[in-house]
Amino acid sequence: MSIWIIILLFLLLISIIPFPIKIYFMYDLDKLVVKILWKTFKFNPKDLTKKQRIIIDKGEEFTKKSLKNRKFTFKQLKYMWINLKNSILKPSIKINIQLTYGVDDAAVTGILYGLINHLYSYIQYSIYSCFKVKEMNLNLQPEFNKKIIYIEMTSIIYINLVKTIYMFIIMFKSIHKAKKDSKNCVSKVTSVS
Repeated sequence: MSIWIIILLFLLLISIIPFPIKIYFMYDLDKLVVKILWKTFKFNPKDLTKKQRIIIDKGEEFTKKSLKNRKFTFKQLKYMWINLKNSILKPSIKINIQLTYGVDDAAVTGILYGLINHLYSYIQYSIYSCFKVKEMNLNLQPEFNKKIIYIEMTSIIYINLVKTIYMFIIMFKSIHKAKKDSKNCVSKVTSVS
């Protein structure tokens, strides 16, 4: 009997204590490297074999079909956003982004510097709304006389089972509420006419 109690306590601790998921993303012109936990994926479009190209094409077709079947309406996304923003059990996150870019023209590179900083504030606001941010840094380096794009992003998301279940409940609740509101709007319009 004591073994079952120990197993039950262990499962309870796993579901409550958050564990980190490390994500690393690096893009350098034609080379893409993605690391999730201990698994590394490298993509280089020039080096792809026919078999890899077929797998990527099938994946793209499947993604397009699934997106057509599961379209989120603006109302559903709005309810999800509001519920996530007001949620107490947000997952924690750390993000470090290093971006080196250049378009071989100093004036355009300078304008892009201002636009990227401006867009970063909107991205930062949306991330702060959905996550408890422990650390968030952007290291932006413009190269004025080169044509280069180099993005390196390291992120750690702390999640646990309780927060994951809570997030799914919020999503389903938002979808249901949006469908209910849209049905009410349609019934009001038909009753008026």
